[in-house]
Amino acid sequence: MEVVVNGIRVDCLDDSRATEHDFANKYREGLIQALEYSMRTGKRAHLVLIQEKPGDQRYIDRAELVRDYYRLPVDIEVMR
Repeated sequence: MEVVVNGIRVDCLDDSRATEHDFANKYREGLIQALEYSMRTGKRAHLVLIQEKPGDQRYIDRAELVRDYYRLPVDIEVMR
């Protein structure tokens, strides 16, 4: 459920996570939004990437590579 917090709309907010849902090819925007949601809510950043086709795996791999390289505090989950 989308929630408005501190002037921004968080896709989903639970007791421990602030979640952004985005299509795999928009992983860059998704990473930034998840981090901003986390910053504004004090909750763990969580990004759910939606994989529509097998070729989208390359975007998921890129998101994980960026996260790991910069040690970003973002959990990434894939929805197939």
